[in-house]
Amino acid sequence: MMQEENITVYFAENYCHSWRNIDRNIFVAQFFNFNLGEHRQKAFVKNVEALEKYRIKTVILHFRDAIGLQAPEELDWITNVAFPKYQTLYIEKVICIFPDNHIAKLGARTWINIAEQFGFTLLNADSLESAYNM
Repeated sequence: MMQEENITVYFAENYCHSWRNIDRNIFVAQFFNFNLGEHRQKAFVKNVEALEKYRIKTVILHFRDAIGLQAPEELDWITNVAFPKYQTLYIEKVICIFPDNHIAKLGARTWINIAEQFGFTLLNADSLESAYNM
């Protein structure tokens, strides 16, 4: 298999890493912690810029290594800022890789419930490789 090229959009150690797979024009948002704290707004701005600029239609939410749950202010922000903006973009397909951590699975489920309220249908994948091939 040929090595694919990825360009980092945002990285915060122990919090999140987002990148664009150039070969497939797919955006991946990988979370290590559901409470992003100071990185929430910074990552959001950079991610939205990339999603708009490259007219990305497929997003992978990679929660495999995530821990924790969202704080109430995170949930308010996701509901009132993030998903309303995502609705205005070119996103057609959202694929979710669930976390191994049982508590974090609740956090992922919360994201999915909010996404569904905004009309997004999420597909499940077991790995990043399988998500790329969906």
